[in-house]
Parts: sequence; C-alpha cells; structure tokens
Amino acid sequence: MHLEIATLKDNFYANVQDVDFAPYADFCKANPKRVSTDGIPYYTMGEGPVLLCLPGSTGKALTFYPYFEQLTQYYQVIAIDYPVATGIEDLTLKLMQFIRSEQIDRFYIFANSFGTVAAQALASKMPEQVAGIVLTHAVTKTKDVPAKTSRRNQKSLKSFIKSIRFLNFARFQKKFSKQLQKNFTLFQNDTSKRLFWEGIFIEMLYDTSKQEMMSNYGFMQDFWDRYVFEEEHFSEMKAKVTLVESHRDHEQNLPEKTALRALFKDADYIVMPGDSQLSLVKNQAAILKAVVEMLES
Repeated sequence: MHLEIATLKDNFYANVQDVDFAPYADFCKANPKRVSTDGIPYYTMGEGPVLLCLPGSTGKALTFYPYFEQLTQYYQVIAIDYPVATGIEDLTLKLMQFIRSEQIDRFYIFANSFGTVAAQALASKMPEQVAGIVLTHAVTKTKDVPAKTSRRNQKSLKSFIKSIRFLNFARFQKKFSKQLQKNFTLFQNDTSKRLFWEGIFIEMLYDTSKQEMMSNYGFMQDFWDRYVFEEEHFSEMKAKVTLVESHRDHEQNLPEKTALRALFKDADYIVMPGDSQLSLVKNQAAILKAVVEMLES
C-alpha cells in the first residue's frame, strides 16, 4: 500500500498533533520503501555494517521505526517486510536469496518476537556471514521443549488463522484494529503520542493483505508443528548473541524461552521492566543500547 502523506494522516493519524506526526511524515518522504529483485519490500538507510531487522507477527519493516534514526548513526539499516512463503524453510530461503541479491557479505541481525525464529533459521544456514545477533522477546523449540508447549502454541495459531481465513477480511481488520486500540497502554497521559503509536500499528495492519497475514501466521504454525533447533545447528557461528526479555516472561520461565538460553549458553541476557507488549517502544532506550553495543563485541 502506497499512500500520500495527507491520506496517511487522514486515515490513521487524524487526531495526532503535528509535533508528533511531522517526524514520521519526514521519514516517509525521505525513505520510500524499495522492492528487491526478488519482490521483497524493504527500507534501507544509513551507512556502515549492515543491520538486518526482522519483525515479528506484523511482518512489517515499520515495526522498527522507533530505531531507524538512531541506528543509522552506526549501521546501514535494512528492514524488510516478509514475503509470502509456504513455511519457515521457504521464508528462510527467500531471506537468503534477498541477502545474496543485495550483495550483502556480512551482517548483524536485530529481530523481535517471531522474527527471532527466522533469525535463528537464517543464522543456522549462514553462520559465517552473521556478525552478531540481538533477539528481543525470543522463542525457540528444542528437543527439551515439552510437546504440550508446542500443542498450546499450535492451538492458538490454528484458531487465529481460522478467523483470518473464514471472516470477511475487511471485517477482520476492523475487529483486530479495535482490539489493538483496546489493548494499547502506552502514553496514557499524552493523547497525541498514544494515538500516533496506535496509528503506526493500525497502519501496518491495513497494509497487510489477507494472503500476507495467512503467510505470517502460517510461518509460526509451521514452526511449532515440525521445527526443532539443536546446538549443532549453530556450531560454526562465532557471532555474539544478546537475548532481551521482559521481566514478566522471565519470571514465568516459559520452556520456549529457557530453551533459548540453553541453546545459546554464552549469550548476554538482559531483562527489561514490564511485559513484552509494545516493548520495542516502551523499552526503546535500553534495547537500542544493546543493538549498538553489539558492534563492540
């Protein structure tokens, strides 16, 4: 979806003050989204070592908007929209082809939520090219993760995918949009800022086709159905790994998260305040620090 700035404002940011919307409008004008030869939409900006940004279930590069301005002082930032793919292996192959078609020899990874699974798959296939990894609110599946954990995730995803498949998609988007607004807890004392960040997520939702959304959640279902990582998959990888987790998830000791620390035993482990919801925004400063410090290690 390509919309003029005024149309974006009217549709998603109507009640946002200019002081909060203007930086985003300037970003959109200065950084039109490109499309690779393989058909993958992406942003690229800045100079330096390549930082590949892999989003979570939104599937959208715009997930990392809070970080673009600061990170371009240190990296050439490349943030992608996920292509439509048939499963996690197909997604990984398409990401590998994107990296090669863009002639990227060595790169760092910043991944969030389910994007951390794509990051693990990519690192296992291209270990010598990955220079460092920051995984925020990550999950994994190893042989030590109980089957009931996989079944729990499969059940949730199957229910959600069923809703996408059988509901009128415009109705689904409207319903999902209302749920996003209901659950939005940031900037409760600053209405304009709150509405701006609501607008970002609602814009990403309406910029996602039914096929893309089915594909994004299909990756996750495919992962929980049949994927398992082992330490040997990363035996050739020398990159430093940093794991960033919310305090709430850390306290729960979820198997899919404790398995990650076992998989990457030498990883730095950072616990952020609160829960994982909207953590990229509310814990921006601390996460940014971890991504920048990845260069030093």
